[in-house]
Amino acid sequence: MDFSFYFPVKLLFGRPIVEALTEALETALGNSSRHPESASVLLISDPGLAGTGLVERVTERLHHDRWCVSLFTEVRSNPTVEDVELALEVARANEVSALVALGGGSVIDVGKAIGLLMANGGTYADYQWHGRPIIRPILPLVAVPTTAGTGSEVTKVTVIGDPETHFKKGVLSPYMFPRVAVVDPELTVTLPPRLTAATGADALVHALEALLGKRSNPITDGLATAALTRAWRFLPRATRDGDDLEARREMALASTLAGTAFDQSGLGIIHSLAGPLAAQYDLHHGLCTALLLPHGLAYNLPALDNKRATLLLALGMPPSASDSEVVGEVKAWVSKLGLPTSLGEAGVSGPDLRALAEEASRMVLLPNNPRPATASDCQRILEKAH
Repeated sequence: MDFSFYFPVKLLFGRPIVEALTEALETALGNSSRHPESASVLLISDPGLAGTGLVERVTERLHHDRWCVSLFTEVRSNPTVEDVELALEVARANEVSALVALGGGSVIDVGKAIGLLMANGGTYADYQWHGRPIIRPILPLVAVPTTAGTGSEVTKVTVIGDPETHFKKGVLSPYMFPRVAVVDPELTVTLPPRLTAATGADALVHALEALLGKRSNPITDGLATAALTRAWRFLPRATRDGDDLEARREMALASTLAGTAFDQSGLGIIHSLAGPLAAQYDLHHGLCTALLLPHGLAYNLPALDNKRATLLLALGMPPSASDSEVVGEVKAWVSKLGLPTSLGEAGVSGPDLRALAEEASRMVLLPNNPRPATASDCQRILEKAH
């Protein structure tokens, strides 16, 4: 068996963000003895977090520790190149030497894109569509997730939408990793139940597809299984009671473990379908993965071989469970989270299933799926999810 595993991110887990951030920045810049005022930092976030006061608290602490801080807090939930360009203007105007991305996967992805362009030049389209090589590490980035779902804080990929085509194509490179990830589970306590459920379901699907992907290896299998077990058990608790700190910690850990796993082993048909669906109908990415989870799993179950037993053990199901029983349990789990299991429940009426299937079939993730799939297969899955 041949495989490689590369993970250069320093992970600070469990410490309050206001205590850990200066250490994280010093580590990211590679010199703990430097004077903070000699470097300018761009703090990237979104309007919702800015409204909670979290951005202000973090900024005040950075100022207290003598960092020069600029702000960009306008990242949207499904960011496009426009978000990147606006934030890039702020970064360049302030000649920043480090970035802090405080938010969900959208914010962290925008942070990666800014870091890419600051270090390598050009436009985002050069890398997304025209194959321009990434030759330098991105600007030092500290990723601080405030949701437990995307795992973007530990991955080498950024996914930014094209506003004209509504198509999402990831840009990835070993040079795209954040330097430091600060995972403070208490930052997720204020997430409302539906967002907790949607982001957490995304973490579970990351773990599932990382476990089943063709590029999986013993290391990613261990990470993915640990993440899958945690998400299946603790997401219902975190959704039901946002103040359940044990559930919040376990979900934060599940998200980071799953992110580390799928970044190395890849994803599959559920994410291939979720990408076009979220982009075309402006739906939350995690909601789309949850909606498609039972249907994508039903398609893959006949092809799992020895991974089936590992999957059922992680989900607490007996080895004797039939395919229909497994799918039924998963569908019930999604429903109990208050998330849709059909396009109609998600408010999508009259979808162009053929067009969505064609887009899904072109996603680079699809060949990693354990069961080969054509555009026709993708359309049949969408029809069952309709």
